[in-house]
Amino acid sequence: MREFAVKSNSSHPKVLDHFKQFGKPKHLDKRVPHELRENRKVRCYEVCSALVLCDNTDPFFDHIGTCDIKWIVYNNRRHSAQWPRQVSTNTSQSRRWSKERIC
Repeated sequence: MREFAVKSNSSHPKVLDHFKQFGKPKHLDKRVPHELRENRKVRCYEVCSALVLCDNTDPFFDHIGTCDIKWIVYNNRRHSAQWPRQVSTNTSQSRRWSKERIC
C-alpha cells in the first residue's frame, strides 16, 4: 500500500480509503503453525517438565487469576492477609456527646 501511495503521489490513508471504496478492505494475514526446530522442541520439553515438577511442590494453578480471556499470574504470599486497625466503639459515642447542646 505504501509503495502504491508513493507511486501515485498520494498519502497512505487516502489510498486505503480508495481501496475500501472499491470493496478491497484491509485484512490481516492468518497465522499458521510452523515446524519447530529440534533445539526449540527440546527447550519446550525442558520448560514443560520443569513446570510439572514445580507443580508438585508449589501448585502453579493456585497462582493464576483469570480476567476475561487473559491469564494473570500473581504471587500473593507477602500480602496474604490484611489486619486493619480496630475501631473502638467508644470513639463513635464520644463524637456524639462531644457537641454542646443549647436548650
